[in-house]
Amino acid sequence: MAKTININDFVLISMNRAGLSTLTVKEHDSFAQKDGRLKMQLWQVMQTFGSQLYLGCFPPFETTIELCEDVKEVNLEDGMWEEVG
Repeated sequence: MAKTININDFVLISMNRAGLSTLTVKEHDSFAQKDGRLKMQLWQVMQTFGSQLYLGCFPPFETTIELCEDVKEVNLEDGMWEEVG
């Protein structure tokens, strides 16, 4: 059975030097997790790093992306996530 993902789903990405240089300190701090990975909605990843992703590119993050299934609510007012429960 195929697994589906929505672009509003949250993912964890492991950044490299090129990716970190793309983010402002405020962006990094708002998405950073204790383990150093970033937790963002998939659409935010595409919006933030889209211009760096093309055939033959050096990706700004590890290409294995983990889907977060523990986030239950998103505060759409400011675009930041909020875990509930």
